[in-house]
Amino acid sequence: MHELPALDQLESYVDNANFKVLTVNLDNAKPFIIEEYLKRLGIQSLPLLRNPLGYSFDAYGIHEGLPWSFLIDQRADIQGYMMGAAEWMAPEGQSLIYYYLNK
Repeated sequence: MHELPALDQLESYVDNANFKVLTVNLDNAKPFIIEEYLKRLGIQSLPLLRNPLGYSFDAYGIHEGLPWSFLIDQRADIQGYMMGAAEWMAPEGQSLIYYYLNK
C-alpha cells in the first residue's frame, strides 16, 4: 500500500498550520495490530483515528469502497475528494491542496 507512506510524506511536506493529514481506520482490529502495520511501513507523522463502526463516513454519505481522500475545511465541510489512491505529492495534487489553503 503506497498511500500511507505518500500521505506521511505529504504531512511533513506541507508547512501550513491550517493543513493536517489524518488517517481514519475502519477496521475492528486491535489497535496494536494497526500500529505495528504503520510502523512496518515507516509511518512517522500521521495520527491514526479509529472509527470501526463507520459513523464518520455515514455522516458524509460515503458507502463505497476505500480508500478515499478528502480535503475538509475547519468547519468539517468537504471541499474536495478523490476516490481511490490519490497522488497528493504530484503537481496536480499539490495545486489542489494549495488552492484550498489559499481560498
